[in-house]
Amino acid sequence: DHNHSSNPDEVTVKLLRDKMKERILAETTSITKICDEEIVKANISKGATALIPTVVEFRSNMSKARRKKTPIFSIKRGQDRILIFASDQQLKLLYESSTIFMDGTFDIAPAPFKQVYLIHAENFGQGLPVAFCLLPNKRGRTYLELFERLKEQAILLKTKFDPKRIITDFEPGLLPFPFAIHYGCMFHFNQAVHRKITDLGLASDYLHNEAIRNQCRQIMALSFMPIEQVHSQFQRLETITSAALSDLLLYFKNQ
Repeated sequence: DHNHSSNPDEVTVKLLRDKMKERILAETTSITKICDEEIVKANISKGATALIPTVVEFRSNMSKARRKKTPIFSIKRGQDRILIFASDQQLKLLYESSTIFMDGTFDIAPAPFKQVYLIHAENFGQGLPVAFCLLPNKRGRTYLELFERLKEQAILLKTKFDPKRIITDFEPGLLPFPFAIHYGCMFHFNQAVHRKITDLGLASDYLHNEAIRNQCRQIMALSFMPIEQVHSQFQRLETITSAALSDLLLYFKNQ
């Protein structure tokens, strides 16, 4: 006697579901993509296809199962809250990496959060996402609390969080490691300067006044100068730059 199904299609579908579940719990690939890939690979019969649950139903159940395996660290201060999504394996990669990359985006942040913040660790010559954070704002204090929590978790894992190189998007609040070398991304640097030009109401001058545009570009070109020459070249720009750009120079200096 045995309890196995005698219907070959039911056996096929069960094996397919088991394979999909195994991948969903082990990978970060989207559930829909995993289901599509496994169904194609299985090359199942029409009879078996009819027994497969709808993607919506299966995705809902598997999303719940995946969430149970994704640890959440929560930090609450007043009405503000920080959520950190990372597994122990991801955190170990983070703590073992001497170089980390950090960047945030605001467009896809779910309410009530204002920012989705990603931390990548350098591993095998590439950046791997290891922590997904939801932040209520981009204040320096919020970043400090985020990294203090990651440092505490490192202690629990019997290691430490002490990267030697940090590549960021020029957020001044992102300086929680005073002994690390901080690098900035050229794209984010120019983006930050252009954003400030717009904030200061200089966008029209930048587009239509060649002298203003050239002076702004000289400010941005400081990043190509040898470090020991940046200060003197900035002082030179202060003496020749139009008064209309005084606030932009002050912003640059304060960063």
